[in-house]
Amino acid sequence: MRGENPDNTTTEGRSDDLFDIITIAVHPENGKVYAGSFLEGIMEVDGDRLTLYNENNSTLEIASTDQLPRVKIGGLAFDAEGNLWVSNHSAAGGKSIAMLGNDGQWRSFSKVCNQDDLYQMAVDESNNKWVVIGNEQAGVLVFNENELDDDTDDECRTMTTGNSSLPTNTVNCVSADLDGDVWVGTSDGVVIFECGSGVFEDNCRGTRRIVKGEDGFNAYLLESENVLTIAVDGANRKWVGTSNGVYLLSPSGEEQMLRFTTANSPLFDDVIYDIVVDQLTGEGFFGTAKGILSYQGDAVAGGRFNKSELEIYPNPVRADYEGPIAINGLARDANVKITDLGGRLVYETQALGGQAVWDGRDYNGRRANSGVYLVFATTNPRNAVFEAKPSKAVAKIVLLN
Repeated sequence: MRGENPDNTTTEGRSDDLFDIITIAVHPENGKVYAGSFLEGIMEVDGDRLTLYNENNSTLEIASTDQLPRVKIGGLAFDAEGNLWVSNHSAAGGKSIAMLGNDGQWRSFSKVCNQDDLYQMAVDESNNKWVVIGNEQAGVLVFNENELDDDTDDECRTMTTGNSSLPTNTVNCVSADLDGDVWVGTSDGVVIFECGSGVFEDNCRGTRRIVKGEDGFNAYLLESENVLTIAVDGANRKWVGTSNGVYLLSPSGEEQMLRFTTANSPLFDDVIYDIVVDQLTGEGFFGTAKGILSYQGDAVAGGRFNKSELEIYPNPVRADYEGPIAINGLARDANVKITDLGGRLVYETQALGGQAVWDGRDYNGRRANSGVYLVFATTNPRNAVFEAKPSKAVAKIVLLN
């Protein structure tokens, strides 16, 4: 991949090609793609226009650990305002966290608890930046700039086995879920931080879920599993990639919903390095050392309100169709009821994110009779806007036998 340098500057010993891309982030509003290289900086892809950001045209710093002038990018993540946050690995000047603002301006920050071995990054609902520390004895870094133009109010904290519930300081990944909680994957399971804006207080230590293991005894969630990646789908469920296959967990992590390995699925390898879920379509992509494959999930992103017109597919449902009937455009986790025209309840469920699925059968497992069925959807009180009236939607399904 080749890109242009807006300042028309060159650096001796540096190739025009971008190598060793280890992190990618997509702007949530304009669709620009940012690729972070562990050698060359950040490539911005805006349609056909490519722009390379390095020490010459940004506040990014070269790595202090290399003889050649390398700009090492360990992680990228966007916040709710569309600002791109960057972990600038081994930054020579000590400013190991940088930001490309939505206004196009670069800034870098030095108050990062003297940590510079930084990799993957996630931003939670309280605008805290969680960063994996590469040093296996250092755990995870939390940073918040607070007032952007005031360097004196920056906050940072390093979470380790000494001041948190981390079972080990070997942290592999971080992921912020739809409720603002942060899931930290380690070489010995998962720790969940539900502290919100109180993350810098001493009593924020995180928790390890206690679940019933396959042997019937209680154990910590994914205890002894080497957790390499965690992705969140539209229903706030967690797709967890380990050295021993893929787990799909309920939003709280207390229920294991699916488990994929090479023994029961087309997975190329049981070591899952990365998982990405497209929340608009529900499709998940699993990255292994032997290739990438995808899985079509049943959860998509849902908004705070139901859309005025729900999308139902297929509709009409013909007699020879035996697959799922998808109802889209719902509020997140909406309550959904399906009745006949006489008002008799045929099916009831909770949406997975913004989508509900009906198999065309009634409570007795029999295919519903031919006719017109009504879909009634109301927002889940747990996700409704404070003091707002429930959002309602009605649609029709024509089913033929």
